[in-house]
Amino acid sequence: MKQRIAIIVYHSVDRTPDICTISPDAFRRQMDFIRDHFPIIRLDEIREALVDQGSTIKVIITFDDAFTDFYECAYPILDKFKIPSTVFVATGFIGGFNDWDAPFHKCRKKSVMNANELRELHKTKLVEFGSHGIDHLPMSRLEVDEMRRQLAGSKSMLEDLLSTSITMFAYPYGRLRDISPLTTQILSNTDYKIGVTTRWGTRHSVKDILCLRRIYLREMDSQRMIKSKIEGLFDWIPLLKEKVIFGMRTLRM
Repeated sequence: MKQRIAIIVYHSVDRTPDICTISPDAFRRQMDFIRDHFPIIRLDEIREALVDQGSTIKVIITFDDAFTDFYECAYPILDKFKIPSTVFVATGFIGGFNDWDAPFHKCRKKSVMNANELRELHKTKLVEFGSHGIDHLPMSRLEVDEMRRQLAGSKSMLEDLLSTSITMFAYPYGRLRDISPLTTQILSNTDYKIGVTTRWGTRHSVKDILCLRRIYLREMDSQRMIKSKIEGLFDWIPLLKEKVIFGMRTLRM
């Protein structure tokens, strides 16, 4: 049986919103509303939540890319409301910039948190960390040895840096074409317990634990829109799109 759990993915919070970014004011409004209307759990608690037969919709907050503005803008808001979150780090860019975005021209140049900032957040116990690979590369396009290197190398670096076990992974880009049975198998073989994608959805089961779906919120989302997204009212749209894409691929085979 699938449980309704809305895993929200953010990337950036700063004062100049764009396709990858929402403003601190919007983020504060969203967190305030969600905190008042839904229970918020940690990502590492999702397995227990999935076997729970209760009907309460739960929310999980995640951030991809570990931008410095998480430390400067998002974390103070999360700390104020005592909301836990998980941040996924592409370890090859710690203390650097989002060079992976440069070819796409969709996100501004942004700094990535440095080692000291990551350690400081880890000590708060309110922020958990997971891997986003070493080089922020789409996993399914890699050779098996390189896939293993991205997963094992990033895991090892974060574990050394934070002195904790790293068992969660966010697929870079995380689209349908970036994930395959092979990627999830290697993820499991590298001792990851949880994997998240950017495929839209709020329904999950334990068998999905290495390829969980997430949703996103926009700058101008109203409270009604936030509630509708979390409650799964838009889940059918991406699922229909994926069925069309899958059907087109099948026709080409």
